[in-house]
Amino acid sequence: MFDRSGTKASRRPAAKDSAGGFSVIASDVKIAGNITAGADIQINGLVEGDVQCGHLSIGEGGCVVGSITAETVTLAGTVEGPISATKVELLGTAQISGDVSYQDLRIELGAKISGKLHWIQDRGLKLVKSEAAAE
Repeated sequence: MFDRSGTKASRRPAAKDSAGGFSVIASDVKIAGNITAGADIQINGLVEGDVQCGHLSIGEGGCVVGSITAETVTLAGTVEGPISATKVELLGTAQISGDVSYQDLRIELGAKISGKLHWIQDRGLKLVKSEAAAE
């Protein structure tokens, strides 16, 4: 590959897991059904169903109507349903209608959450409820 100056440009492949997979759901794509992948998924379109994968990234125009289970979730778009992940990152344009269960959480200014936040201790062995945390 060459860049505009005519010099050879390096091309980095998309992020891959050990299975070598990375899937992108484009902004003009609508999926009605569940998605299960051992690899990483980038959603820029609409998914009406549950999503289970390694790393999930939802772009600003992306939307999931269903539950999400992943190792990591980076959200710039919309989710209508619960999220369960080890690491959750909510960018400023993120909108969630549902509970979020996490070990590590990062929320940028502007993100909107309509639901409960549940910190998962030791990979999901114990949930710390907001009532217990207040004591």
